Amino acid sequence: MRYEGLVQADNGPSDLDSGANQPTAPPVPDVMVLEEDPATEPDPLDDWKTLYLDYLLHDTLPTDKTEARWLARRAKSFVLIEGELYKWGHTEILQLCIPAEQGKLLLSDIHSGVCGHHAAPRALVVNAFRQGFYWPTTVANAEQIVRTCEGCQYYARQTHLLAQALQMIPIMWPFAVWGLDLVGPLKKAPKGYTHLLVTKDKFTKWIKARPISTIKSEQAVLFFLDIIHRFGVPNSIITNNGTQFTGRKFIRFCDEQHNRIDWAAVAHPRTDEQVERANSMLLQGLKPRIFNRLNKFGTRWVAEPPAVL
Repeated sequence: MRYEGLVQADNGPSDLDSGANQPTAPPVPDVMVLEEDPATEPDPLDDWKTLYLDYLLHDTLPTDKTEARWLARRAKSFVLIEGELYKWGHTEILQLCIPAEQGKLLLSDIHSGVCGHHAAPRALVVNAFRQGFYWPTTVANAEQIVRTCEGCQYYARQTHLLAQALQMIPIMWPFAVWGLDLVGPLKKAPKGYTHLLVTKDKFTKWIKARPISTIKSEQAVLFFLDIIHRFGVPNSIITNNGTQFTGRKFIRFCDEQHNRIDWAAVAHPRTDEQVERANSMLLQGLKPRIFNRLNKFGTRWVAEPPAVL
C-alpha cells in the first residue's frame, strides 16, 4: 500500500473574511487516502522457474530433503542460455520455459485460433512442445481448455460400450496370425458367386480374397487350405461367429492343423478390425473399376479382386 497524502476539509468562511464572530462547525478530522499498489503478488505457478534458476545459478536447494532430491534430479534436463531457462525435450529439442499464463494463451491459440482445429488435449500438448515451449502444467491446462470448450463438448464422441480389458495379440513372425471375414452379399455374378472370403496376415498386412457361391464351412476350409500350402501353417486364426466359421468341418480342419481359433466378440468387433478395414478397402477399390454410366456391369466384380489387391 502506498501513502497518498492528506486532504483538508472545507470548514466554511473564516472569521477574517466575514469580520464577525460566527459559530463554526466542529473541525473535521484529517482524512488519509490510501491507494492500492498496482503491483499484485505474483502467481506461484508463474514462478516455477525460480527454483531451477536458484539451483542452476547459486546451487540453492529447498530445505526439505525430498524436494531437494527431486529438484536436483529434475534440474539435469534444464539449461541456461543467455539468461533464459530452456528444457531439453525427449526429441533433443530445446524448449523455452514460459509462465503458465502465457502457456494458456498459447494453448488457446492452438486449440481455437486462426488455424485451430479443436484438437484433443494430448494433441495440444504435443503441438505446444513441438513449437519449442514448456511449462509444467501443460497437460492440466490443455484438459481444462477442452473441457470448457462448448463446441468440443457438444460434438464429443460418446462411447456406448462398456470398458473391457485389453487382450494382446502376439504377432512375432510373418503369417503366424491371420484374420478371416466374409464380405457380401454382392450382386450375383456368373457361376453363382455372391460373397467374398477375405483374410489378412496381421504381421505383413498381406490380403487374400476368394469369391464363393455358398456360405458353408467347406468353402472356408478350401480357402485356408490354399493359404497353408502357400504360406505355411498359421498359429491362430481370428474370426467372427459366422456360421461358415463355426461349422464342424472348419473347426475339425483347424484342430487337425493345430490352429487356434480366436473368436471376436459380437459386442466388440474391433478385435478383428484389420480385416474389417481390408473389406472396406477392397470394396472401395471394386466400385470405380466396375463403374460404367451407360452399361451397368455389376456382375463383373468377380474378376476384379486380384487387380485391386
